[in-house]
Amino acid sequence: MIRIVGLLLLLVFTLFAFWVMAKIVIESNHIINKRMKKAGHKGSYAQYKKNINQEDIRKKSKKRRK
Repeated sequence: MIRIVGLLLLLVFTLFAFWVMAKIVIESNHIINKRMKKAGHKGSYAQYKKNINQEDIRKKSKKRRK
């Protein structure tokens, strides 16, 4: 009986932990999508980050030339 109750508590805790992790992932994706829309970018997050990194490299190279 104690083992069954312990297993049930462990299962409930595990499901709760997975729910919390899923909620965090969903919220972070929502924040990222809002930033992408605000920046006017259409496409995947990887493309968005790649474009930002390329713009940063261009800005740094322009500063070095001056």
